[in-house]
Amino acid sequence: MLGYRIISIVIGYVFGLFPTGRIVGKIKKVDLSKEGSGNTGATNALRVTGVSGGIMTLAGDVLKAVLPILIVWALFHKVGNGTQTLKLYAGLGAVLGHDFPVTNGFKGGKGIASMLGVVLAVSALMVPALAVVFIGVAVASGYVSLASICAICGLAVESYIFAAAGLFKDTGPFRIELCVLFTLLAALAVFQHRKNIERLRNGTENRFGHKG
Repeated sequence: MLGYRIISIVIGYVFGLFPTGRIVGKIKKVDLSKEGSGNTGATNALRVTGVSGGIMTLAGDVLKAVLPILIVWALFHKVGNGTQTLKLYAGLGAVLGHDFPVTNGFKGGKGIASMLGVVLAVSALMVPALAVVFIGVAVASGYVSLASICAICGLAVESYIFAAAGLFKDTGPFRIELCVLFTLLAALAVFQHRKNIERLRNGTENRFGHKG
């Protein structure tokens, strides 16, 4: 299984390198890395290029996580117990490729849209609760970054609830491994939001629709 895990991560990482935001920026004739927050993710694309650009960026970042997971499933689904875990390794690889792309000096995005793709493809039943948290915090606070942080922290918590309730397809030690991987993904996303957290503390974080 170790070799399968490595193969899954590598496949995911290669797909994660796809520069969705930069391509959408070129289509819209704007450099997202120099406009708005300077991030090439869906939120900044929406802010700078409008709804169409935001949707294209979101869809691309979600798909570059979903596709490698589907490939890993096609390769290893006969393994049986452990397949869901291998899919999550592919998702982790995609997020790592997005966050730390070797093709851009290991400088990437925050990986939230790609994480959405991971959860959809690995355990879609987890999505509704996370969506409620995200939308609720975003509407109440106006901060997309805060909503993202709350949702990803909820992902880690929810993974342990799913494991305890037997809602993961994999059984035995793989359930613990799934929880560890979801927690790692959440910790990585929080780390990528460290500048946002600092701005939230200072009261200088951008609210959606206006600054400060």
